[in-house]
Amino acid sequence: MRDVKFRFWDDLNNKFWYGGQEGESEENKTFQSYFKDGGLVGALVEPVSYGISQTGVDDYQEHRLIASQFTGLKDKSGKEIYEGDVVKRADDTPFRMENGEIKFCTWLVEFKYAQWVFIDTPVSPATSYPAFYSNAKYMEIIGNIYENPELLEGEHK
Repeated sequence: MRDVKFRFWDDLNNKFWYGGQEGESEENKTFQSYFKDGGLVGALVEPVSYGISQTGVDDYQEHRLIASQFTGLKDKSGKEIYEGDVVKRADDTPFRMENGEIKFCTWLVEFKYAQWVFIDTPVSPATSYPAFYSNAKYMEIIGNIYENPELLEGEHK
């Protein structure tokens, strides 16, 4: 059975929080995740709570986070592959485009059709989708959609 793990994108602080970091603080904010009946209900960053004030609990400035699930597989260098990661084949030969530009095929990791899949990125010259489970070990994570949006929108090599 694979490990069920999550990472959470904090778009206010531009960083990932990982399951197991609950209670860790940064700049007077604390990471919390909430589970009910064994399932993830939510995750947020909230001001450090110092107890109850005269008006009630003082954690009124919650900020919800975006969850990405661990696929259960690792890339060629042993790095865990999460939903939202952008990958390329580590042994890939680059394409020379008609305009002379050199590009690599890149894929976005998504959960679709009841399974983990590689979806080609808008800037990739890829024309097919490699099978996820048999190809993940040959892939190299080059970024993700949160920290590296240019991998989906702009030019990259």
